[in-house]
Amino acid sequence: MRPAQRARQAEDAASKLSSLVRSPQVAQLLQQPVPAQPTAAQRAVLASCSSRLNLLYRAMPASLSSSSSGTEAFMQMLRRALGQQPTHSAGVLLAWLQQQPQQLAAALQGVLSIGVQPGTTEAVWCIGMQAVARLAELLLDCCAAKSSSCTATVAELTVNMTQQLLQSGVLSGWTELAKLLLQQRQQQPSSRCEGDWWALLRLFEVMHTLFDLWSGAVPYVPSHATTMVAAALPLLQQLHCYGRLLAPGSAAAAAAAGSAAAEAAATDRSGSEEVWSAYNMVQLVSGDFVYQLGRLFMQQQLDSGAAAEVNSLLCEPAVAQLLLQLLAVDTAVLHQQHSDEQQQTPTENSKQQLRADLLPIPAFHQHQDMLQLLPGGQAFLDTAAEQLGSRWQQWPATVGSCCAAGAGATAAGGRAVQRQRQQPRQQPQQQHANVTHLESPVQLLLTSNALHHGQLRAVLQGGSSCLPPELLQQAGLQLLQALAAPLQQLQLAARDDPWRTVAAEAVEGTEAGSISRQLLALKAAASGLPLPELVHAGCDLEASPLFSLAAAHPEAFTALLDCFLRSPMLQAADMLAAVEGVAHAAVAVLGSSFRPLGAVLNTAAVTGLASAISSCAKRAVQLTRAAVAQQFQAAAGIAQVAGAAAAAMYFPAAHN
Repeated sequence: MRPAQRARQAEDAASKLSSLVRSPQVAQLLQQPVPAQPTAAQRAVLASCSSRLNLLYRAMPASLSSSSSGTEAFMQMLRRALGQQPTHSAGVLLAWLQQQPQQLAAALQGVLSIGVQPGTTEAVWCIGMQAVARLAELLLDCCAAKSSSCTATVAELTVNMTQQLLQSGVLSGWTELAKLLLQQRQQQPSSRCEGDWWALLRLFEVMHTLFDLWSGAVPYVPSHATTMVAAALPLLQQLHCYGRLLAPGSAAAAAAAGSAAAEAAATDRSGSEEVWSAYNMVQLVSGDFVYQLGRLFMQQQLDSGAAAEVNSLLCEPAVAQLLLQLLAVDTAVLHQQHSDEQQQTPTENSKQQLRADLLPIPAFHQHQDMLQLLPGGQAFLDTAAEQLGSRWQQWPATVGSCCAAGAGATAAGGRAVQRQRQQPRQQPQQQHANVTHLESPVQLLLTSNALHHGQLRAVLQGGSSCLPPELLQQAGLQLLQALAAPLQQLQLAARDDPWRTVAAEAVEGTEAGSISRQLLALKAAASGLPLPELVHAGCDLEASPLFSLAAAHPEAFTALLDCFLRSPMLQAADMLAAVEGVAHAAVAVLGSSFRPLGAVLNTAAVTGLASAISSCAKRAVQLTRAAVAQQFQAAAGIAQVAGAAAAAMYFPAAHN
């Protein structure tokens, strides 16, 4: 079938369903409670509803084409179909049926054994769930195309579908129905009716698809995060209850039930395992959705309203319980893998570089008090607090000894460590005379800064022009904070602090790793563009590591420049590097003709840039006045020497 014809057929099926739901016959039926024994007229209306739902289900293909043109055609079909509100119409019918969950759960027991009878409530519910699942699965298939345009379009369609589900009120009914179906299985373990397993499987599969869609859509449409949070909240709040209801019954109860119960349990095992697997998948994808929300919240990509809703969701006890269950599963899997590695024969383990017995992973999940032992549990917090108190008393002495032993002999890499082990340690001829009199935190800061500079020099000596882009992308913020830390500490130091004396000596000396070379270390880590290319650059700005660093972390970048310009470390020779850094920060924050967005809306970045520019201007004036004064002094000296020479020429006797 041609794509245009298929899209027209899907749109017509969705339109007919919506027209039927809005018709007077269905509207009158929906205003009444769900009938336990429908009349002939009611059965005719229910049969019409199931027929229109089945028409919509069959109009949607089971899978889409793998080609890009096929994906575009399917998205166009989904857009036209969702424009007729089919999810809302199906959701209204499902929500009405779920108003009597006990009655619906009892009716669903015989779905597979006796089949679905036309004109019944269970028939409408089953085909309605299949239609909703088919729409969600097609959206998920389109999302798997991995194209940015396709993903953005799927995100918009996902928001549209989610809004229709919320307006219909069907989501809260799913949670109650799933709980009743599970309780029904526990109360009737010997029942051979597999309809409740089928219904549970459909519910969990739809939940799984929705959470998967929301996880992929929310990074592209963070402004609609509140819609997805409102839809996911009732599902997350009840998700942890299903695990207890799905747990197998006790062996004593099974033995007391006799052979009939054992036979029924054997035939029921396959359905139970399938539902349990589907429930586990729902837990995994819902955890991924929570992770995506947390990432957007931490990166401040949400507006104030969405941030408040996401924060409220993350603080839900059910969400914490979900994440704790996933952590327990990961712990159990790690322990199982560790046990399997220990049981391997020497021949099977010969290809492995690490021995399994060197990686002890205790089986925390086998303890009854596992929740107390895991991070966040009370036992874990008590033990951590006790260890912190004992270690805090030993920390100053440990840091002092490490800094005294490592000052002036920082290792830049693994080869330096090997040389120190192979050769006798030589005492450095000259150390910082005042470093040993500093406090231990300051010694640690200076030693770490020297090690940082040594590592950057090793990178340049290896032939690289700067640090790898992947490293700058992952640890760029830590790099800027590490370079700014000693400068910030220097500004906070008192006038009589010994560190100020060390800093003054560092300006006059040429020792490697000095804090007077922080801007040079920044240029070594991330090379920038010359000023003419920076101002007139087009699309090549992102290729500059220094500009990418300034654009990714404008607050930390401008703070480093401002601290260096305000510190006594700055010399006239450093102004070129400072101006280059300020120029990159200005283009990153204020934007340019080729990059108009910038970070103007970031108040902290704009404030930091203004402070850095002001400090740069003040330093330029100060250094210019000092240079002019030196010129006058030099000119006066030259004139004095010239006058003495002339006097000696004309009055040689006076100078003998």
